[in-house]
Amino acid sequence: MSKKLNVTQLANEFASQSVFFKKNTTENSPVKIQQKVEQSIKDDRTIERSYVRSENSPSKPRSKKRHSFEFYEDQIEKLVSIRNQSSRTISMSKIVRDAIDQYFENNSHF
Repeated sequence: MSKKLNVTQLANEFASQSVFFKKNTTENSPVKIQQKVEQSIKDDRTIERSYVRSENSPSKPRSKKRHSFEFYEDQIEKLVSIRNQSSRTISMSKIVRDAIDQYFENNSHF
């Protein structure tokens, strides 16, 4: 003869002690939560379209495009020197990209 497990009794015990077994109230029902999320999204949006370009868009990282440029030998030597003196591993491409960004920031009339 085997004992039968009283599932309803266990469920009732767990209901008062565990967050996993709590009954859904109307406030915490999936439908209500979805409505709250949709309402908060609606509240944050505007009808007008912004035509200003976002400089630091976190949703879309800058993409890289490979392109060949000509440099003077002394410029390449200086880049190699900067890379070798760096305490961390850094590519010459990153050094040049950062320098170009800095140049554009300082000369915004372009």
